[in-house]
Parts: sequence; structure tokens; C-alpha cells
Amino acid sequence: MSSLATARAARKVPVRRFFPKFRRVRKPGSVTCAIESRARQAQNVKREPNIKKQIVFNEIREILNDNKMVTAFHYNDGITSQEWEDLRYTMKQKGITVKIVPNKVTQKSLEGTPYVNMQPLFLSSTGIFYSQESNTTAEMLKILKSYPRIEILGGKFEDRLLSKSGILDFATLPSLDILRGQFSQLLSLSSSRISSLLNNNQGRLASLLTQHLKDRS
Repeated sequence: MSSLATARAARKVPVRRFFPKFRRVRKPGSVTCAIESRARQAQNVKREPNIKKQIVFNEIREILNDNKMVTAFHYNDGITSQEWEDLRYTMKQKGITVKIVPNKVTQKSLEGTPYVNMQPLFLSSTGIFYSQESNTTAEMLKILKSYPRIEILGGKFEDRLLSKSGILDFATLPSLDILRGQFSQLLSLSSSRISSLLNNNQGRLASLLTQHLKDRS
């Protein structure tokens, strides 16, 4: 091989140089300090409240305070969107609103209220029926007969908490207007009967006095 060819081959071979990489060795104590420093920074960061959860929290509190009837219910996943739409419309016609609620936020909103014992009702797929009038309970149960996938669990009526059986019993009671009418009829019957008895006694007393005067004469 000529000297010229040897020189060309030498130029094609790259010259590699290996330099050892410098690695900084950390002491165990420095790693611990770094972790503690990051932990302190994380604690100092103020977490902003979840605005959506706060809105739902306030809404549930208002529902509990502003409505006489609030019933919790469980639903199965087999209910279609059309069935939900029909249920909401039918309930709305009777003055009842349907609302699906998140369990954790609902349980949190019940804390510190007279209805805290309703917390165990919100554990799975749950929602609430609510109305400003408690006499809509019978209508609610009547509508739910067409929706076997929905089951009531319990609720708040006026200022009392009722179980499922208590709600069923409450629905059989007559409304306040009917009770007032029955009480008014009872009073009118009693007064008319008393008046009739008094009139009869007065007539009998008069006849006795007349007979007594005839006997003396």
C-alpha cells in the first residue's frame, strides 16, 4: 500500500476520546433534607377549594332548609335517559323535583344539621326527591310504581326523619286540609247536637213545670 492510501485510510478513522463523567455523590443526609424541604413546600401551598363541590354543597343545604319533603332513593344503572326525562316531567307536574347527588358532598352537607342521621342513605347510586309540600308523598309513591328500578330509602318530612316504612305510613295519612274539614264537621255536629239537647231539655222542663202547677191547683 502506498503512503498516500495509508494517509487517506487514517483520515477516515475517527479519533475517539473517552473522558470520565463526573458524578456528584450526595450524602444520605442531603437527600433526606431535600425530601423534607419539598414536603414543607407542599404543606405551605394553600389548596384552592373545589368551586363545583362548594356549589353542590350549598345547594343541598338550601334544599334541606327550604323543602318540607326530602326523600333519598336508590336507582339501578338500567334506567334509560328517556325514563329519567319522563320521571322528572311527571314528578314536576306534582310539584316534586328529582335530583341526582354526589354521595361524599351530600354526606358532608348533612354534617352539623338536624338531618345528619341521613348520611348512611347516601352510599351508592342515590338521588333525592324534594318538594315544598309534604302532602305530595302519596303522589310520589304512586308515580314510582311505574319505575321498579327506583327504591326509596328514607327521608325528611317537616322536621322529622322517617324510614322507608315510615314514609309509606305517612303517605296513607289524610292531608291537613282534609283533617281540618273533618274536625270542622265534628265541631258543627257536636254544636248542633248540644243545641238540640238543650232545646229538648228546655221543652221538657217547661212541660214539667206546667204539669206541676196544674197539680197544685
